[in-house]
Amino acid sequence: MNAPDRELSIADAIASVTLGFALITGVLYMAGWAYVYHYFNEFRIPMLLLDFPFQHYLVYGGLVVFRNLLAAITALLIAILAVWLAVRCFPRIGRVGVTAMTLLFVLGAFALARIGGITTADVVQERANDYPAYPRVHLVLDAGASETAKALGDIVTQDCGRLLAASKDNLFLIRPVSGAGELDLHTFVVATRQVTLLRIRQDSASCK
Repeated sequence: MNAPDRELSIADAIASVTLGFALITGVLYMAGWAYVYHYFNEFRIPMLLLDFPFQHYLVYGGLVVFRNLLAAITALLIAILAVWLAVRCFPRIGRVGVTAMTLLFVLGAFALARIGGITTADVVQERANDYPAYPRVHLVLDAGASETAKALGDIVTQDCGRLLAASKDNLFLIRPVSGAGELDLHTFVVATRQVTLLRIRQDSASCK
């Protein structure tokens, strides 16, 4: 009477493939979310202000995988081994056993993704290299933003601002000092409605 529960059917195989795709998407999202949260937290930028779309977190998750390629390959091999063991042991442990193994595996995958995102979100090297990924920008503000221009100082007058990130509503700028990468930087949030022109310059060397 229990024979049908002891065989891996086509429906089970399809469900496993679907679960695999969902797990990969979830793991990438978790890794990307952890990376974004901890990376931009170094600049005191809350995630609600960034307002990144879902696919951006998947891209950042891919970045975490790329920067931890050996660990990712090891985790993939372990996942393949776990699937093989589940299939081999299915006749003996049944659906309950496979479900328990799957839950443990999913929890472990998400935990590893979160750890990977946190450890990858390190700005120490970028500080030492003068933030090479963030270009200097030329900002032109509208006529009613004189107070904003005054507060930004040489970010506006000498193009000393570096574009850290941008969302639909805000630009996030930092103002590093050349040769002083150890400084704890302020982050300037400029509303896009105040900007009439944004020119991204080719150079990324910080001002004095």
